[in-house]
Amino acid sequence: MEELLKESLREEEKLLWSGRPEAFETLDKTHKIPFIRKGIITAIVTIAICAGYVILAGAQDAPLKPGVLAVVAACGVFLIVRGLLDASKIRKRMQYAITDKRLIILTDSDKSVEYSAISAAKLSSDKDGHISLLCGENAIKAKPWRRRELALTGAVTNDTTGVCESFVMYALPETDKVNEILKSYLSL
Repeated sequence: MEELLKESLREEEKLLWSGRPEAFETLDKTHKIPFIRKGIITAIVTIAICAGYVILAGAQDAPLKPGVLAVVAACGVFLIVRGLLDASKIRKRMQYAITDKRLIILTDSDKSVEYSAISAAKLSSDKDGHISLLCGENAIKAKPWRRRELALTGAVTNDTTGVCESFVMYALPETDKVNEILKSYLSL
């Protein structure tokens, strides 16, 4: 990861801070209820699609293809488990960097946003006390349980204006130090 950070830095760009997300539980207070809700809805939709397929095939005297049911069920299971996988990816493979020019999230590649593209930003805490840096109106308005997803998405900018709509650094460690650095670049 350190090598990727070195490769991501541009010429004459100064690294001011870097760190990994602080430790967090996968199904903490902020994420447990939304995870269960999504799981139930996904299971219901998956079962409804499978039942619809069986009913439609039976009504048309068409042979049932178990592979179709298996694919639909696998997609449903993946959608349910995805939240757990996202949390693991953030914990194990994500690194944050703050430079004098931009904010960077590193996973397999770098996702960054220039300070000049950020019109709104704030530090916000969730029910579990994890503080996230939210940049862009969509990130600021997003529910706390969506912050992990948004962190994995990286920077989302408006194609016309170039303004950052969403960029999140979830469970930001050393927030006092980070806040002090960012005061020079963003209005928090």
